[in-house]
Formats: sequence, structure tokens, C-alpha cells
Amino acid sequence: MTPGGKTRRIRRRSLATRLAWLFGTMMVVILLLVGGTNLVTGYRGRQQEIIRGQQAQAAQVATIIDLEVERVVEEMRIFVHSQDLMAMSVADTILNLQRFLKNFALCDEAALLDTNGRERARVTQQRIYSPDELIIRGYPDYMQAVLGGAPYAISGVRWSEGGTKVLIAVPTRTLAKDITGVLVVQLDVGRLWDERIISRLGIGRGGYAYLVNPNGAIIACDDRALTATRTDVSTLPPVTAFRRGQAEGAVGRYVGLKGVPVIGIQTTVPSTGWGIVVETPVALAFADIRRMTAWLVTLLGVALLVSIALGTLFSRRLVRPLQELRRAAMEIGEGRLDYAIEIRTGDEVEDLAEAFTQMARRLKESYDEIEGWGRELEVKVAERTQELATAVETQARLLETIRRMSTPVVPVYEGIVVMPLVGLIDAKRAQTMTHSLLAGIERHRTRVALLDVTGVPTLDETAARCFVHMTRAARLLGTEVVLVGITPQVARTLEALGIDLATLMTRTNLQSGIEYALRRMGRRVTVESQKRERHRVGKIAAKR
Repeated sequence: MTPGGKTRRIRRRSLATRLAWLFGTMMVVILLLVGGTNLVTGYRGRQQEIIRGQQAQAAQVATIIDLEVERVVEEMRIFVHSQDLMAMSVADTILNLQRFLKNFALCDEAALLDTNGRERARVTQQRIYSPDELIIRGYPDYMQAVLGGAPYAISGVRWSEGGTKVLIAVPTRTLAKDITGVLVVQLDVGRLWDERIISRLGIGRGGYAYLVNPNGAIIACDDRALTATRTDVSTLPPVTAFRRGQAEGAVGRYVGLKGVPVIGIQTTVPSTGWGIVVETPVALAFADIRRMTAWLVTLLGVALLVSIALGTLFSRRLVRPLQELRRAAMEIGEGRLDYAIEIRTGDEVEDLAEAFTQMARRLKESYDEIEGWGRELEVKVAERTQELATAVETQARLLETIRRMSTPVVPVYEGIVVMPLVGLIDAKRAQTMTHSLLAGIERHRTRVALLDVTGVPTLDETAARCFVHMTRAARLLGTEVVLVGITPQVARTLEALGIDLATLMTRTNLQSGIEYALRRMGRRVTVESQKRERHRVGKIAAKR
């Protein structure tokens, strides 16, 4: 509770604490904004960089495959145009086929077929097929395409224990350009992938790529098990986009071939119609972003601690003068106006302290001046009080004198007194009247007392009952009370109040009342008696 009786609100945190937290929060917010902006920018830049790198790698893979296929096709065409293989003996044909395979390590088999699809000769890098092992291939798609006039044709992918293979066919012609047969070379796609793509581009470090046929089956990748089992990846987003014939480009984020989130793109090999998919795991792609995030979190923690420490230091340096001002305000509020404020900060706080000091000095001057005025006022009040007490005492004596004079008891004859009444009669005056009457009765040995109410404008219940009490008290002293001078208005008032005045003797005026009193005493009013009475009354008055 404060001195004024008001409940003081409990302070939860100090200003220094709030300033320190505010300073720390501001620093953290600034770092979050800067760091968050850098992270978002870095993330987007990194994603675009990864996609551009994947697009470049996919383009290189497609180019390598196209060049290898075109080189094989071109060498095959030169080979068949430089000699008439169908006119040679089988032995010479086999020898020439062996020479051709030695120049192409990626081609592991070559065969010469006639226009009916019968093998005339067939060799590999390791062996020569005997006539009994030769077969009739008939008219597969590549045979139909070449016999139909195509310069070359590529078969579908063939899976074997040695990997995935593809057949490339070119027609053999005579000098008259007539088709006499078909040269078929088997290209080892898996070996091409390993020796020409993986080893040169290094896709397997971090990211990886794989080759799919139009049906969505893997025909080449860094995992031979996936290739050997003809893994169907047609449901993966990039393969789906490739099969739908969509233009090459980024597919975005999805769960890739190895079951982890990746960023991938797809493109097409023009010469073969195969699809190339390049994928980079998100965990590897954004590893530097995660490291940056971890550094940012660490930096935020350090910045928060440092900012709180600095904020606490600065806030305490700011709050300490304010606390001194608060202490000074409390001291001044408790009346110690000469309290000295020692603050030397050289800023607005020092100006405020100086203003506090000047305020306290002026308050002290005003307080001293008010105290002087108070002492002077006390003296004047005491003097005035004494004067008023004297005046009140004088007025009381005067009122007492007036009361006594307002209820005089006048002897008119021996044994007869008159009490003339003027003005209103209240309870106090009624008490005075009773006392004066009884005292006059005793002093003048009165037998008849006349109460003259001619000067009383009105009577209330208090006055009427006073007359009744006076009558009873006078009777106890042997005196008869006569009420004279009752006006019609007073009579109506007494009637309305219902006061029983049967015990009171009344007369119309003072004269009739005096005559009644004389008769009660057995006397007559004569000129001689009036003179004697006036002389007696005068002597009594002179003695007083």
C-alpha cells in the first residue's frame, strides 16, 4: 500500500532486463532476417546451380551416346561400302568381321545376314560361330527398317548375363546400290555407360544418372543389379515425363531411384530414343546449406548471448541514474527536500537530475514560505480567537441581561406584581421567566401575579405549557397567577393546541387584572391609595 492508500502494482521485470531482452531480440531478428534471406537465396541459387549442372551432365551423356552410336554406324557403313561382303567367302567374311570388332572395343559381336534373315557369318571378340550355330533371325524390326531403305536401324534393348545390349544394323550393297544383305553389330550399352560416361563425367560422385528405354526399364546405371533385373521405373516423375514426350527439363523434388529425396531432370537421346535421368540426393545437394544453417543457428545463439550481455551492460548504465532519480524522488516525497542528487552522465539524464534538484530547492523555498505564513496565521488566528471569545463572553452577559430585562417582575401594589412579556417565548426564555417570577414572588411576598402577554404576538405549545407550569409553581408558594392581555390570535392558537387553561385566571387587559387582584386582597382602588402605592414603589425602585 502506498501512503495515499492505493494498492501499488507489483513490478514483474526491471527496465534493465526488458532493455537487455529488447536488445537481444532486435539482434536475433536482424540476424534471422539477414540469415534467412541468405539461406533462401542460397537455397534457390543452389537448386538452380544443381539443375543447370544436371542439365549439362545429361546433355553430355546424350552427346556421348549419340557420338558413339554415330561413330559405330559410320564405321559400319564405310566397312560395308569398301568391300562386297556377300561376294566373299565365309572365311574372308569372318576375318573381316574380326578386324572390325578389334577396332571397336564397345562392340562385342558382329554378324552378316542375307536378305532372308539367315546368318552367313557370326563372330564375337572371343570366338567364331560354326556353321551349325548360325541361325535364321527372320525379319525383326531392325531388319525390316534396313531392308525397307533406312540407312541404319537400332534394335530394342536386349538383356543378358553380360549386361544390356543393342543391335545396330546397316545394309550391304552392290556397286549398283542393290541391297544384298545386312551387317548387324551388337553394342554393349553397359560397357559404354561405364567406360565413356561414368569414368569421364563422374556422375556417380554425389549424384547419379541412369538410362531408360521407351518402356521405362533401366538399361544402364551405376548399379548393375538394377540393370540385370530390368527394374521398371516408369512411375518415377522424370521417367513419366520422358514417356509422355515432354520437353527436357527439371522435374523438381521427388523420391528417386534409390528411395531418398532427390532433385532430378530428364532428357532424350535423339539417335536412340532413350531417356536419360540425372538425380542428385537432396541431402548431398544442400549439405552446404545445412552447414550454413547450423552455423547460422550457432551464430544466433552466440549473438543472443552477446547481445543480452551488452544489453544488460548498457541498460544498467542507463538504469543506474534512473534508479538514483527514483531514490531522490522518494526522499523528496518523504519531505527531505535538501537531498543531493549526484548524477554526472553528461546527457539528458543529468539534465533531468538537475531539474529534480531545482524542483526540490523550489519546493523547500515554498515550504519554508508556507511555514512562515502558517506561523503568522496561527498568531492571527489566536488573536482573533481571543477577540471572539471576549466578544462571545460579552454577548452572553448582554444576552443574560436582556433576558432578565425581558422578564421583569414589577410590583404595582403591595402583594401584587406584574410581569410584562414582549416578543416570542422559547424554551430557554420560558425557563428564565419561571425563575424570575418565582424569585419576584418570594422577594415581594406576592399574593397575585399578573402575566401581561399583550406584547406577545403568538403563543406555541411550549409557551402555553410554560404558563401552566408557572401557575402550578406559584400556587405552591401561595400566589395566584392571572394571565392578562390575551389577543384573539393567541386565544385561537391556544384553542387549536388543545391546552387545558382551566387552572389559569385570565383577564382582558392589565387594568382589569389589577382590579381583580385588589378585590382578591379585599381592597379598593382610590386616588389616595394610588398615590401611596406609587410612592412606595418609587422608594423600592430608588433602593435598587
